[in-house]
Amino acid sequence: MKSPNRAFVWGLCSVLGLGVGLRLAIAAREWFISDDFFFLAQIQDSSWSFQEALLPTRPRLIAAYRPVGLDGYFLLNFELFGWHAFGYYVSALSLQLLTGLLIVRIALGYGIDRRAAWIAGASVLLAAPSTLASYAVAEHNYICAALCYSAALGMLLDELARPRAWLRLASYATLILGLLSNEVCMTFPLVAGLAALLSSPGNLRRSLYYALRVTWPYAVITALYLDFKLTGVPLHQENWFYEVDLGSDMLRNLAGNLAHVHGGYTALGIIAALAVTLGVLRARGARGAHWPLGAGPRNAALVGVSWLLATSLPFTVLALPASRFALLQLPAAALLWAVLLDAALPYLRPAWHVPALLAALCLLTPWLRMLETQRAPRGAAFREAYQVLARELPHSPSLCVRVICDRPQLATRQQCDTFRDGTFGGALLRAVVANRPLTVDFSEAASTNDGSEPPICQQYYLTPELALTTEAPRALHASAR
Repeated sequence: MKSPNRAFVWGLCSVLGLGVGLRLAIAAREWFISDDFFFLAQIQDSSWSFQEALLPTRPRLIAAYRPVGLDGYFLLNFELFGWHAFGYYVSALSLQLLTGLLIVRIALGYGIDRRAAWIAGASVLLAAPSTLASYAVAEHNYICAALCYSAALGMLLDELARPRAWLRLASYATLILGLLSNEVCMTFPLVAGLAALLSSPGNLRRSLYYALRVTWPYAVITALYLDFKLTGVPLHQENWFYEVDLGSDMLRNLAGNLAHVHGGYTALGIIAALAVTLGVLRARGARGAHWPLGAGPRNAALVGVSWLLATSLPFTVLALPASRFALLQLPAAALLWAVLLDAALPYLRPAWHVPALLAALCLLTPWLRMLETQRAPRGAAFREAYQVLARELPHSPSLCVRVICDRPQLATRQQCDTFRDGTFGGALLRAVVANRPLTVDFSEAASTNDGSEPPICQQYYLTPELALTTEAPRALHASAR
């Protein structure tokens, strides 16, 4: 008979193997979508430079200033993988693996049960945000920022336990990378300050002074970043990306974002019920008069809650919650899951520990939704489009592409608008011939040349399947006029 520890290791490896294998199966069928094409076109443009991305001198179409998480990420991956999207997804999976290991390290540093810590680390790879919101490469900037946030916090906690100057400097550098990946890292000094406050054994006044002394460099770094973002980045780059809503929708957005990170409202309710139940058991002194959550795990819970709120609240002012935001909040949620599992174990028989922990990981993994994604990948139509365009556009004398719709047996105008938005106004077409001045026009009807357009315009007829192809009557037929 296997020992409990060996049974846990085998069980964890089995669940991880199945979940990661399914993620790779999805990645093998997925492809680039939406904003991805803008960056694929941009990094191939001969006029583009990383210096311009880092220190912009002019506005650009994409509003966000994320030179590491977006521009640099696409540049590096394109150099490695080109148009093979699978490599980008493996790259993201590798970053999430590192984040999961950091969560394990942070949880163990707070004295959380080793098995609960490893379940939390595994959840970073298998929970809903990772398995459902990581197949658009443009959203990987959230994964980069989550890794940097976790690494900066982990190094700070290690430095607080055993002061080392190089570790503090590495934490500063990691925060800078996080800020250049996603601006939500500006909230880091709040979480770092609480972590430092809780680590100080002195009285409140001395602890506050200690926390300020530890965290002021982080505050200076974020202040300098914010000043540059507001004054150094061209304003047009910041105006329209998201609509800010300061009304009553903020609470709904907060609830929606928290639901996304926990896998839905049902899962969020179950986790909240578990936390309340453990609180009631503590109040009643069940199974002893002590609360099983020791000082270390209790501090981890406080840091985890502050971390979760700090990375959630900035998105409450946006027009709607989105699953990609949860990629930023997932490490904090994973730390809280570790705390809850650690607190729940004393109330279970030892023989139930391993099954309960593995069941928790399985419940955090949206197996059915992963299977649905594997059967119907969003990028399939765009992959087909690229395959056709890569054969035709580079050899075409045309400097113009016109997509025709809103005709009998063709896509409706609404479907045409959807396709236009999905290809970011035709960025997919431009990305195929990035170094050629290509004009892309979406039209409900073919027009004659009146002298206001290039003399040769390649026409594509868009079908309801929203796929570009030269094959069969069901899809898109190309002809030069």
